[in-house]
Amino acid sequence: MESNTAPAEIVLQRATPFRPLGAHARRAPPLRIAFVIDVFDMGGMERCIAHLVNQLDPARFTPLIICLTKNGDAGRWLQRPQVPVIELYKPPGNDLRTMRGLGQVLCDRSVDLIHSHNWGTLLETVVARRWCPRVRHVHAVHGQELDPFRVTGWKRHVRRLLMRWGMRQTHAVVAIANSVQEWLARDCRLRPPQLRYIPNGVADPQTRSPAASAAEMRRSLGIGRDAVVIGSVSRLIPLKDFASAIEAVREIVRGGRDAHLVLVGEGPERSSLESKAVARGLHDRVHFVGRQANVGDWLSCFDVYINSSRTEAMSMALLEAMAARLPIVATEVGDAAALVGGPDPAGLLVPPANSAALAAAIERLIRDGAERRALAGAGRKRYEAHYAIGRMVDRYAELYTDLMPAPVCAAV
Repeated sequence: MESNTAPAEIVLQRATPFRPLGAHARRAPPLRIAFVIDVFDMGGMERCIAHLVNQLDPARFTPLIICLTKNGDAGRWLQRPQVPVIELYKPPGNDLRTMRGLGQVLCDRSVDLIHSHNWGTLLETVVARRWCPRVRHVHAVHGQELDPFRVTGWKRHVRRLLMRWGMRQTHAVVAIANSVQEWLARDCRLRPPQLRYIPNGVADPQTRSPAASAAEMRRSLGIGRDAVVIGSVSRLIPLKDFASAIEAVREIVRGGRDAHLVLVGEGPERSSLESKAVARGLHDRVHFVGRQANVGDWLSCFDVYINSSRTEAMSMALLEAMAARLPIVATEVGDAAALVGGPDPAGLLVPPANSAALAAAIERLIRDGAERRALAGAGRKRYEAHYAIGRMVDRYAELYTDLMPAPVCAAV
């Protein structure tokens, strides 16, 4: 979870105009790592990048961020001083000028390794390396890009072919979830050692004071001290299916519970979700608090954390909820079963797009305080064992170092 300390200064720069690329000598260690993303806006993938930028050993790695389009609000998460953020202002679709500009940046900045993220950066990075082929390329996949919820018809077939070709040009492809790893092996025909698995990690939630923060957050929304607060942190998009969450809360309230739903995040679905809450008579019980740079205080005021997604890989917000000792109700999609289920579960699993099952699971946790506490404790232990931020950073640092030729490799 993000710290309350002031963000580091961001050095926002335009890419230089394209000119013919000459041979450039590689810089001595520390390795220069370029993180490429479409837009550096607030989201789970962007939090992952910010964590890496903040916590990679500065004696071994010097990071920069390249936005194919533009910088966004996620820049406030950066704590490392003087991090260059370069904007390329790519127009919609694939653009050769942007690819050439990216190649120019790689050479001008003497980048040793480029770390691209998701479909929106894959082809651009592969082509850009044609102008600077010495740069190593790691591509991270944060979701099932060919999920029928995302792309259908002939576009899905074409994307599959392009993805297979593009990923084969990389030095390593990282799956952040077991479900993504299985999909990459099946649909993109990738195999180890090129295919790697590095699960997401999150920082320990930071709050000013859990008790004080919870009381303050509730008062700011007009929620009583004894009310049950059900919460979620996510972008407000159709795939997250918060319409089902609103229906579930309606059932719980109709059953006589003093319950409230708090949604932390922003997105294109906000207007329709607000209208749905009003239509269901929940205008004073469903609270939209928008984007929050530090969600630790908001997590501290939740009694139950929910994930109502119809499709998901590995939700960083779920990991943050586990770290914050929250009992979880999650739809059984992606890696949710591995994160939440098992012999010592951290929460309850329900089918996706099933508001009745979601409501029943939440009601079960409201009734049973002992179960809530047991699930919350198990989630915290699971977080500490597998998903602490340091583990993720160490795994990426090892991968970056392993991929570099010996003369460029930073000393451990």
